[in-house]
Amino acid sequence: MIDLLFSYWIFLWFFLYLFKITKYNPKLLIIIVSIFAIFNLFYLYKNTNNKTIIYKYLFEIAINKFIPLLIIWNTKISINDIYINLFIFILYLVYLFFKKTNFIKVYTNLNNSILLNKNDLPFFKLYNFIFT
Repeated sequence: MIDLLFSYWIFLWFFLYLFKITKYNPKLLIIIVSIFAIFNLFYLYKNTNNKTIIYKYLFEIAINKFIPLLIIWNTKISINDIYINLFIFILYLVYLFFKKTNFIKVYTNLNNSILLNKNDLPFFKLYNFIFT
């Protein structure tokens, strides 16, 4: 399932950028998906009484979004970075199309699995390993 989640694409891209395998900065998309994740956090908070779910999600966004963003915060975004960010997002949407799904379905399924506490995202597993 993680191949369907755009934040994992960006997380991989962050490492490619960090280790200078690519020169294109993912900072803009990390900011956008972080904002999306914060809104999603409020949605999850509103729809569950299970604090562990909220803690797992906070752990997920801290590792997958906020820490990478902090690491590259002082980097500049060029116009080419913006074009590549847009291209990567379009490529992602095409990938979803070939997988016979779409953005809405992927994230609806993700939220449902999180709310049912049946999510197997890597950082949820890491949370369980560390804290349970």
